[in-house]
Amino acid sequence: IVELKYVDSTFSYQANIPSWLTIMETGSQKAWGGTFPKVDGVENALLIKGFEKSEFKDFNEFKDIYLTGNIFGQSVKWGTEQTWYGQNDLVKIDNGVKQKVFIMYGNLIYHNQFVLLESKTAYLWIQFTASPKTYDKNINKFDEIMDGLELLK
Repeated sequence: IVELKYVDSTFSYQANIPSWLTIMETGSQKAWGGTFPKVDGVENALLIKGFEKSEFKDFNEFKDIYLTGNIFGQSVKWGTEQTWYGQNDLVKIDNGVKQKVFIMYGNLIYHNQFVLLESKTAYLWIQFTASPKTYDKNINKFDEIMDGLELLK
């Protein structure tokens, strides 16, 4: 089995790319991602985006913008096209936090797992986006990707 590895020396992380993940063009040098195999006709998505630490005062400000500072029924803090629709408990993990969040885009509510990490050079925003019916069917695939993600020393 040939295993691909994505290495980002700018943002100080690397990730294994499972053979089932279809890599997609993101249009940004700061982000990469892909789609999961279809489940019930729906493709779930992964996006990993890096930010220079200098773009934020600190990790708490980064966390406020992408997770904790968002308010139910209001536009998300990082844009205007999506509405924050709630979240589960914030979970502390090594070098960061994760949280299941619900976002309305168009007339659909998406279930997401957001993981925010601090590497030695950057802040990472890792998003798993799914439909309500496919989230539970694919969260283990997202966990597989997270298990293969490593912050570089």
